[in-house]
Amino acid sequence: MNATSLIETKYDLGKRYNEDIFNLLEKVLPQDVFFSEKLDKHKMVEFLNEHLPMVKWFVHSGTLSVIFLCRQRKGAAHFFYDMISRWLTPGRPLDIELFFSSDFSFPDLADVPFTVAHIALSVESDKDKEEMLLGIKSIDTEIRLGAVSNFHARRILEFKGLSPDSKTAMIQEKIGSLIQSRSQDYDKGIFALMQRFLVTCSEKFKTARDYHHISRIISILYLTRKLLNQKTQAFPNKRHFVLKFIKTKVTTDSGEMSVLGMLVGLNFLRENEVFEEKHLMGAIKTYIPGAKNVKDSFILDRNQGSHHQTIYLEIEKEDGLDFTFDEIQSLRVEMPEHLKGHIEYLTHPIFMPRNEEEVMKNMMVLSKQLRFVQDIPQVIITFDEQKGTDLSFTAIFLRVLKVKSKGIKELVKSSKMTLEKSRNVGTLRRKYPKEASVLRYHLPLKSYLRKDRSVDLYKARKDVLKELECTFGEVRDYNGGMILKQSEAFSALKKSLGVALKTNENLLEKFFYALTPVEMKTIVSKEHLKALFLLLVQFQKTSSDVLYKKDAKKLTLVMPFDDPKMKGLVLKEVESIGIASHELLHFSLDGDVPSLGFLFLTEDSNKQDLFVKRILENRCL
Repeated sequence: MNATSLIETKYDLGKRYNEDIFNLLEKVLPQDVFFSEKLDKHKMVEFLNEHLPMVKWFVHSGTLSVIFLCRQRKGAAHFFYDMISRWLTPGRPLDIELFFSSDFSFPDLADVPFTVAHIALSVESDKDKEEMLLGIKSIDTEIRLGAVSNFHARRILEFKGLSPDSKTAMIQEKIGSLIQSRSQDYDKGIFALMQRFLVTCSEKFKTARDYHHISRIISILYLTRKLLNQKTQAFPNKRHFVLKFIKTKVTTDSGEMSVLGMLVGLNFLRENEVFEEKHLMGAIKTYIPGAKNVKDSFILDRNQGSHHQTIYLEIEKEDGLDFTFDEIQSLRVEMPEHLKGHIEYLTHPIFMPRNEEEVMKNMMVLSKQLRFVQDIPQVIITFDEQKGTDLSFTAIFLRVLKVKSKGIKELVKSSKMTLEKSRNVGTLRRKYPKEASVLRYHLPLKSYLRKDRSVDLYKARKDVLKELECTFGEVRDYNGGMILKQSEAFSALKKSLGVALKTNENLLEKFFYALTPVEMKTIVSKEHLKALFLLLVQFQKTSSDVLYKKDAKKLTLVMPFDDPKMKGLVLKEVESIGIASHELLHFSLDGDVPSLGFLFLTEDSNKQDLFVKRILENRCL
């Protein structure tokens, strides 16, 4: 039978190529059906329907030939080559002598085209031959299954471990299909995001995750950025967080493990704001203390000049258990608001040499406080600098030296402080010297970082005072009286809030230390401060224009301010009402939702109404 009467190629490849295809078909198709004198087309069609796809192999003169025949499917020949070259003898490179593939048709038998492929491998020994034959038998079914279905081909290669290039191609194909099927949600901009993501993530990341999962991450990150754009256009001066979760499995050397993927999108309001893996993990551990990050799973995308950032991170439990529905729901509901307190603002270190004249002046001030022999030591504590990973404080310490008093060097030797200098600054009763010492104390910075990575100097100063008391016994904190009272008032307020404090601790600190006048917040009832703070929390969540509440004893009011000028006008108008200083506290907070708040302590409902009226009038100007 003549070759040209049996087959027809898609392109005019010449007689030689047609003969090559024909020779391959002669080796895999039965002679009595396709190459006899009398052809039975019915039998030919029946054979093709029942036996395709086919994989046949032959060993001859040190060469293993594998021939593959199937109905034409895009990528089928590439799949065949990948399976043979990579999985015939896994882990051992093969010497491929030849690879040939072509599409053709049986014009008189079927309307659909077919694909034939041939790969020839060098066989160097009987051991190689035996290993290859065992290999071809083990992957024969997989090759035929993958030839029928693009889906099965992907799953087979995915199970065996796609090469990076193959996986990237399949991700690109998946993303391309999204644009076609969901054009209202995706456009060609997703390809730029996909390219950045694939370049940013490591090869280990891509190898351990199937292409479905990576494609899903990319598509959700794209929608996250799109949603962030919409939110910031509507409310440009507000902080926005978008949070999504993906439960999935990751392949490791020890097998599969269940992880929870988190996709976080946020906008920045200031130039030097930072939000990275340590900030996100700090927030997660508030809700799931046993959570830890999956190695090499953190991917951050923040374009230069962009105020938007997206993050992908996978977490697992230290005990290896799966994440429960309640845990994920808790993260989904409460985390977006909680994350706002974990954004770090980078500041430049301050260089300011210590003023020795100020030191001498403070010595004289403290010396005047020591008027009797039994007076307890006096101390002034000041913050010096943040240098590297340390905080540095200076303590000016004055005491009356008695007959049995230990020397300052001996006392300091057993402490964590260092003595810089010591001198006498006078005497009591012409007998008892007043000793002034300058002490330096260094503390580790990491112990005083808040959730937003700012430094809690109040807490650090408190520890300095504690060290002084451990070394010298009872001392009078000369410049810390108001600080101590504020600390006590703040602790009482925290305790009164209970559960409400869980996700708002950072906001509470900002609120409390922004209250003016300072002395009033140590006098006013914690219940009144609690009412004002809870109104602030409600305001920040609802983004209302003005929120206020009145009762028999007070008025609480919180409002936004768009610029400092507007805030100044409101404060000036409040001042013109003639409210006594002990009746009014106020605060102003910048940041996510710029807020201005008031606590008006009056039982006069008419004054409360007048206050609200003036505020609303100025708000409308």
